[in-house]
Amino acid sequence: MNTAPRHAFQQSHLMGEATPILAAILVLAFVAFTSWFWLDQDDGLLSLMPLYAVAAFFCIDMVFLRRRLHTRSRDMD
Repeated sequence: MNTAPRHAFQQSHLMGEATPILAAILVLAFVAFTSWFWLDQDDGLLSLMPLYAVAAFFCIDMVFLRRRLHTRSRDMD
């Protein structure tokens, strides 16, 4: 049985760092659409505060994940 070369399993560094940013952008787009829809229904934005808190936590977590991935990819080189 032959083993696959190591480079066959390595993920590109750019894709690993871009994925958390793309996830955060997707969440922010969802929050923006939900806020726009909520305002269209004549409801206040204050009632969406739990959504904003979860989205902010998610985006902060994605920033830290990007930093961890960047550090780990530098250590592997």
